[in-house]
Amino acid sequence: MSGNTVSSGAFSAYVTVSGGQTENVLNSGLAFSTTVEAGGALDLSGFSFFEQVGSGGSETVVSGGESLFAQIAGGTQTILDGGLASGASISSGGAEFVSSGGVASATTISNGGAQFIYQDGSAASAVVSSGGVEVVSSGGVASGTTILNGGSQVISTGGSATSAVVSSGGAEYVSSGGVASGTTISNGGSQFVYVSGSAVGAVVDSGGAEYVSLGGVASGTTVAGGGSEIVFSGGSAVGTVVSSGGVEVVHGGGVATSTTVEHGGEIDLADLKFSGGTANINGSDVLTVTEGANTYTQQLAGSYAGEVVSLSADAGGGTLADIVCFASGSAIRTVQGDVPVERLAIGDLVVTASGKRRPIRWIGHRKVDCRRQPIASEVMPIRIRAHAFGPEKPARDLWISPGHGICVDVVGQVLIPASALINSATVAQVDVDEVIYWHVELDSHDILLAENLPTESYLEMENRAFFIENTMVALDVGPDARPKTHDDFCRPFHVEGALVEVVRAQMRLRAKALGWTIEEKPNAGLHLDVDGLPIYSATDGPTACFAVPARSEDVWIVSDVSRLCDVSESSDPRRLGVCIGSLAIDDGFGSTVTIAPADPRLDEGFHYVEGPFWRWTNGRARLPAELFENCEDGFLLKVALVETPPPRWRAPPDLDSAGSQLVA
Repeated sequence: MSGNTVSSGAFSAYVTVSGGQTENVLNSGLAFSTTVEAGGALDLSGFSFFEQVGSGGSETVVSGGESLFAQIAGGTQTILDGGLASGASISSGGAEFVSSGGVASATTISNGGAQFIYQDGSAASAVVSSGGVEVVSSGGVASGTTILNGGSQVISTGGSATSAVVSSGGAEYVSSGGVASGTTISNGGSQFVYVSGSAVGAVVDSGGAEYVSLGGVASGTTVAGGGSEIVFSGGSAVGTVVSSGGVEVVHGGGVATSTTVEHGGEIDLADLKFSGGTANINGSDVLTVTEGANTYTQQLAGSYAGEVVSLSADAGGGTLADIVCFASGSAIRTVQGDVPVERLAIGDLVVTASGKRRPIRWIGHRKVDCRRQPIASEVMPIRIRAHAFGPEKPARDLWISPGHGICVDVVGQVLIPASALINSATVAQVDVDEVIYWHVELDSHDILLAENLPTESYLEMENRAFFIENTMVALDVGPDARPKTHDDFCRPFHVEGALVEVVRAQMRLRAKALGWTIEEKPNAGLHLDVDGLPIYSATDGPTACFAVPARSEDVWIVSDVSRLCDVSESSDPRRLGVCIGSLAIDDGFGSTVTIAPADPRLDEGFHYVEGPFWRWTNGRARLPAELFENCEDGFLLKVALVETPPPRWRAPPDLDSAGSQLVA
């Protein structure tokens, strides 16, 4: 036939429209299961169900027309002003064009299919997968699109998309004036914002990632636990909220500002080489991170009074900043539930580990400047990871002072100081600039529940003066009372010995059950810190070679560290970096000076000599300036390693550092 017209109120079924033919379905007409072949056309102002448009065929839906469940496999479907298409399936090179007031709903796009939304067209609830693509441009609007399994959504040149869901290998691309609002990205999904594209209010859930670069802007993003926002050169992120377990990664040339970092959230400065630097947040909530001669600043949003920043190396050698709240304290079990320690008051009733209700007699706290302490390890806080001692023990990460007693049950309950249980994995001492410690005293020594972990209450041992609240008069103490000691504790107190080793072994097994693994790194991240700048070896193998520039003053041999007692049954508690067999300084003019491990000038950062041939560093060992003072044009430092560095713990990839809190 040359054409077929389905008039108002008429019905056609199973019609095949071949090349050069057209089927016109008029207002209130109904066509069922039409097949449109190459060169054929279906013009629709009435209704059509289950039509099939093959390669080279076309369907046009105009005002009053409605297409339901069309299959567009290689052909095209065009939806114009007043037209509606619902439930279409686009594949195999097929395309759906939605413009000029046309509306598409619940389209499925896959296997080379494409949907184009432009010039006031709109599409809702599309599903894009397996090589399908949805393109939104020039005034087009897409809402509620689901993108997964290799599908993609492209938003550009005046297009906008709202409330998309991107997961499982799906991707959303926003560029050239396109705008994406309220996108949810999770479980392998990605959002790319670049070249004047804009993303507003995205939510990046676990496994999702938002990439911002080259003139792209992301504003109001929320990065949840396990999610990440990555800001590359030329990209800008404004008003991001980094929730517990989430991370905002900022590369050189990228800009992030007005960021809110919740407890357990992280900022990763990927191109700022970690060298054990410093960080702080000033009264204007500006984060400043200094590594050697390089300083990074970022304006934060919110209030960070009493909070500190812990720095560590990220997986690529950059600097990871954990913003941890110490002022708000740990949640202590009370008759009113778990209450942050700073909200407690004298007279409040706590619930002890045995279930007794006991009134608080005294609360003390003090801020400590850790960098000014002569022995920093005596004041640096210890972080106990959630579930380190068992399910919900603690329920969240707990920060505690080194000497604070933890109650464990080993053929009876005992108290062991947190410092004796450090394993550099689930229990680790963390370098911070300052901390605020809290302590709670009852009428007698007892076991409190801090984040559901049994820990000791305060016992006066002539150290009350440490706290600000140190003016209390002990009315229940007689004039001849002796100072209390560990013998007065409510449980036996053990610092070392077989019982402590049993607990440490149990905790190593527990750490492995939580996903921690033990790895070996042949050179333990060995590098130099020269006047604050990192220098890396020019060679691999057992001898590292470093080119030290002229006029260098402070030269440090830096590496990762590990304690054998943390990863094995060894009792060696030393922090071991690399084991050096010899050092050699070559001035480049034929003069080489070899320094033996036993050289007395090797002092700061070196452990004792073991035999005549080797000596361990503690991870940061100074090369005395007198050894290279005559090398005016720089020199080559050769570091010969003779022992494999000790193994170290590797954190599970999905580690959530949520809920970090602290008591004394």
